[in-house]
Amino acid sequence: MIATGNIVKGEVLFRVPDKLQVALCDLDADISAERCEEMLVRWILEFRANEAGAEGDSDQQTFWAPFLRLLPQGCKSPLCSEAPNFQLHSLGFQRHVVDETPKGMSYEELQVLSVVRSYRWGIQSKYNDQMLTRLVPGAHLFNHDADRGGTCGDLVDELGRKLSEFGAMAKIDYEAGDEVFINYFEEGRPHGSATMLFLYGFLPETVEYDTCHDVLHLRRKEHHLEDKVKCIMGVGQGVVAEGGVGVEERRRIVAMLQAEMEVAAEVGDEAWSIAGPKAIEMIETMSSGDIKEL
Repeated sequence: MIATGNIVKGEVLFRVPDKLQVALCDLDADISAERCEEMLVRWILEFRANEAGAEGDSDQQTFWAPFLRLLPQGCKSPLCSEAPNFQLHSLGFQRHVVDETPKGMSYEELQVLSVVRSYRWGIQSKYNDQMLTRLVPGAHLFNHDADRGGTCGDLVDELGRKLSEFGAMAKIDYEAGDEVFINYFEEGRPHGSATMLFLYGFLPETVEYDTCHDVLHLRRKEHHLEDKVKCIMGVGQGVVAEGGVGVEERRRIVAMLQAEMEVAAEVGDEAWSIAGPKAIEMIETMSSGDIKEL
């Protein structure tokens, strides 16, 4: 969605009424906060298995519809693929979800968890200054080149019980023509669609593999240098085909690292600026067998 005019920082972009939100802590009083997401994952899977809920439960169908639409339906899902050209997508998904996921979750549950986390939004309440974790339709739509907004309005009453509508506010100024929200399946716009989709584990048919390095930029501020080095090692391992690493694969890895170095320079990441050239030199000078050994 493109801004047709200027949008000022702090302006409300959209509002979501309370009835369309879910508070994770309200799912079950006997479940600890750490297990709320796991419970919701199983809830959504059960809801889908029952063909979108009980008959006549239109409110439930309305709420869960956007969650269910994001599950794999006509999209490639690279999470468990051994194909070389899907390995980097798997890495991007793992860094966002799998590394922070309780053990024992099935492949299908991990897919749903990625969707749940794309809707998750923490709201600061006026009751005991608690942070309420809410699932808000629309939270996943923000352009990831910008902040995902904030909240506005009174969120709870004096007893901390009644929630009002949720408002997402712009945290930056937008000019006319800026992309504010992402269209997931827009053909010809691989940057917006690809970064959003494979961040959560899905790859639309129209997205080229060459755009996959974008995923490494999305969470650059939240990962230490060691994580990035591990990712390089993972990429070196992941793109290995049975015949070893070819010229094109090697070029893709180097291009990805160069792009990451440019981003590091923009944000003042000196450590990565030093480590990047060394990593590139290492990959360029290694033989296929050496990288395969990695």
